[in-house]
Amino acid sequence: METAIEPSTSSQQEAQNLTGHIESLDAEEGTPPLLRTLYVLEHGLNVFRKGERLVVSFTRNIPPIHDIPIHKLDQIVLQANACITTGALSLCAEHEVSICFADHGGHCYAMLDTLAASAVELRRDQFLNHLDDTRRLTLARAFVVGKIANARRLITRYGRNHTLPKLDAQTLELATMEQHAEQSTHTEHLQGCEGNAARIYFGALADMLPAEWAFDGRTRQPPADPFNAMLSYGYAMLFSTVSHLIRQRGLDPHIGYLHALRDRHAALASDLMEEFRALIVDTTVLQLVFSNHVKPADFTQEETGFCRMNNETRKRLIHALERRLNTEITHPIAHLKMDYRRAIRYQVHHLAQVIQDRSVYQPFVLP
Repeated sequence: METAIEPSTSSQQEAQNLTGHIESLDAEEGTPPLLRTLYVLEHGLNVFRKGERLVVSFTRNIPPIHDIPIHKLDQIVLQANACITTGALSLCAEHEVSICFADHGGHCYAMLDTLAASAVELRRDQFLNHLDDTRRLTLARAFVVGKIANARRLITRYGRNHTLPKLDAQTLELATMEQHAEQSTHTEHLQGCEGNAARIYFGALADMLPAEWAFDGRTRQPPADPFNAMLSYGYAMLFSTVSHLIRQRGLDPHIGYLHALRDRHAALASDLMEEFRALIVDTTVLQLVFSNHVKPADFTQEETGFCRMNNETRKRLIHALERRLNTEITHPIAHLKMDYRRAIRYQVHHLAQVIQDRSVYQPFVLP
């Protein structure tokens, strides 16, 4: 039995500000977003079913904060202690709306999916490619090359606006690592190229950032500083998007080629997001920093070592990432205009075709 608690006006306004970002077909000009996502971030909020609509509120007995037709949603992200009822779960399943349950860092630890995308023969081929050492290395090599190429592109572009004595050397080192990755003949060498490239790349980012950000390199578990906290949250959002599109195509997100197989890890999602990390997440975080839309004071350092962003900063980051994902670009392989989410979907479908006909995977690399 639910207890009806009438929240204050200020509490409702705070929840309105913190309850996600809904992309509406009616509110957008041009091409609608590929994944219209509702982020439910506030403690105590609930998602209820009301006919063919979803209602977001503290309880059923007060005016809703959001009231959304189910056909205008593709994905829901539930974070903190936000809840969803069985009726709402059923409605989402009927309309193939995926649900991601995320922790404070944005990491999706569980996902509700329907059984609609069950491409059994494709999954069989996916497994066979994984079991073939040559095929697995060939695919892994393409993911790493794409990742390094786009990282090099980012520091070159941002480096033009900063006095960075080591930039030319760092760019050259990344180009060398990219070339070595292309020529790798075994997994250990490829992983070494990736690791060296990451060290060089994050060193270049550290050189770009103002001193008050105190960024000395990538730290993950936990993210130890504000810049790392935003990167981790952004990568978690990107991971969720890639996982959704992989499942939608009928691939198994856990059987990858670059990342090792292990329990509770969607290796293929980690593979495919590599070439998009710098272009989507890192670019967005840098834009927020250099525009002063976020500041180190917007974060708190916990005793556990975890650096946590405040609610307003988290909201800004989500909105900025959504804008980036909906940014139109020209796909370098298809030569068609599309947004980044559709570019990711294109790569997922491209990989599925490559898996089936054993052709060459071309990573997404912007010129």
